[in-house]
Amino acid sequence: KLKVGLVWFPFDEGTLRNGGRGGARDSPDAVACLLQRMGTAQNPEEGIDLTAHLRLVEVGEASGATLEEAHASLEELTARAFAAGVLPVAVGGSNDQSYCHASAWLAHNPMARRGTVINIDAHLDVRPYVDGGK
Repeated sequence: KLKVGLVWFPFDEGTLRNGGRGGARDSPDAVACLLQRMGTAQNPEEGIDLTAHLRLVEVGEASGATLEEAHASLEELTARAFAAGVLPVAVGGSNDQSYCHASAWLAHNPMARRGTVINIDAHLDVRPYVDGGK
């Protein structure tokens, strides 16, 4: 079974520093609440049983008094997930956390040289160009 680990990141300071709209700090609580209401991962009518292939686990919640401390905590939690053979999925934050994931992946896999970090947020980086296309 593929183990997918939830890493809670209740911070939106990265978004606020970049002039964005806050609120991502509430995402972990909202997602946890929704997960409790989802019900079974089995659908016999469609022949789907996610539990046969997937196990959802909780890795932990990042902490810190500053964004930089929160990033360090997130990187440590991500590294812990990789060391345990778990695919980490961070919930909350903004795209400022991508470095934390990539850094933990590359430290865990020194021969990798590269990897992929997927960031999904409310706007998917679809914004109008400013300052001549930046």
